[in-house]
Amino acid sequence: LRVSPQLSVVGSAWQEDFLRSSARRQAGRASIEYRAKAVDLRAGLQFANDRLSDGSAANSTLAQFGATKRLFANKLELDAQTEFALGGSASIDFPARHRLGARFAVTRDVSLIGTYEIARGKNISADTVRVGFDLKPWAGARLVATANRQTIGEYGPRSFADYGLAQSLPLGKRWTVDFTLDGSKTLGIDPRRVLSVAQPVASGGV
Repeated sequence: LRVSPQLSVVGSAWQEDFLRSSARRQAGRASIEYRAKAVDLRAGLQFANDRLSDGSAANSTLAQFGATKRLFANKLELDAQTEFALGGSASIDFPARHRLGARFAVTRDVSLIGTYEIARGKNISADTVRVGFDLKPWAGARLVATANRQTIGEYGPRSFADYGLAQSLPLGKRWTVDFTLDGSKTLGIDPRRVLSVAQPVASGGV
């Protein structure tokens, strides 16, 4: 809902049911966003109610605050966000998180990206550093590659690489077809706390 040209109220809610188990997630977000020429500000709440495959519950309620600042004619973008627990952080995909990020546009089609994230929850403790690039090699395409350094609680540090390709194909003035290809494998996470082993967790489990 756009309240004014700069101010918006954003909300979403969803339910996930997993066909191979009794696991289920109910989640939602609500936030207020202020967008100006050089800075964006946001504040909101999010919650998750997970029913795990063994029948136990894992819930999270988080407050979120963030800001994005654009500098040097939008060539440099700095982002900071914090999410802290109000009533709990037991959902493995909704821990308390603190993130700093930067994006620098080398050209119109090539950007350097970097983030540092700290995630702390009842069932996860992960620190992640990502450095890489975002490339638009041709019209409608986007290629992202990052090198990562991560520390996951008692499992210690590890290094890994991420890559992904997205392609958008316009079919006319009103229609496009989007295609994405992603791959990942979960490491170092207690599988009993994960809703679906086929879906990586949000932090520390790529």
